[in-house]
Amino acid sequence: MTALLGVSFVDSQVKGPYKSWVHSHFFSESSGDTVMRDEVAYEMPFSFIGRIAHFLFIKRTLNNIFDYRHRAIEEIFNASAADAIKAHSEVA
Repeated sequence: MTALLGVSFVDSQVKGPYKSWVHSHFFSESSGDTVMRDEVAYEMPFSFIGRIAHFLFIKRTLNNIFDYRHRAIEEIFNASAADAIKAHSEVA
């Protein structure tokens, strides 16, 4: 893993199901909020068979994984923001 503190980090597959896998995470600020962006570059193994598997189910599975991750992050941080506002208003 490589990191640029507070800006980005990259994790790469050393051994696993893909021929290569590099997942980059980027963080930036927009209107006082933190924006998180992912980039994934990967290659399927097994040449033609890997491309068929990618077309039939792997691409859809990866999209579902990242859609779930996005929803979970939204839920966690929106709940945290709502709790922080509630706690702050209770204190005031």
